[in-house]
Amino acid sequence: MRRKVALLLVALAAAAVAGCTADTGGDVDLGPVAFTNTVVLEPFTESGDVAEWVSVDDTLTASCKPSLFDKGNLNARLCFTGETTTALDPCFVPTEGEQTKAVCLPDPSGRNAIQLDVTDQKPPKPNRADNALPWFVELRDGARCEVVGDVGVTLEGLPMTYGCDDGSFLYGPPDSADEVWLVRQQAKGAERTRQVPVRTAWW
Repeated sequence: MRRKVALLLVALAAAAVAGCTADTGGDVDLGPVAFTNTVVLEPFTESGDVAEWVSVDDTLTASCKPSLFDKGNLNARLCFTGETTTALDPCFVPTEGEQTKAVCLPDPSGRNAIQLDVTDQKPPKPNRADNALPWFVELRDGARCEVVGDVGVTLEGLPMTYGCDDGSFLYGPPDSADEVWLVRQQAKGAERTRQVPVRTAWW
């Protein structure tokens, strides 16, 4: 059952990356990466209201539990809507307050979102962020990649961790030892991986 759920969420993630992000076409020269920018997504104000920059396309009801994809953000949730059978992960609840609302953004650099009225939720444990992956990364060439969870696919001894909008896949966690993070990328159609810089990482 766990594998079926993981594969379902991977399919949803791949659809989100393909449908909600710009197609870079691959090998786009956006200039060198001086450092990897890390962003903690916060679509709410300090008072718990949805931030003005968020454009809500639809409002649904949902029950939520700790995110499977964004374990590094304690406000991230996996939500199941009452109106559809779709699982939305990650969605985000306010840091403060009763956390009765959640916002889901398929593209963390965009504005469009689904707002959820949360009827039930299970908060995460404080230590679950250890060794977590960012849920969304942008590579040096502009390729945008979303975490895929545990799909049981490995290459060169590393697990598949991200699917990208240029048809490539990333393996293993990003190496964050230096200012410029590095990650192993398998280009579309390639048999081996190569090391590429990460431009931005979202939590």
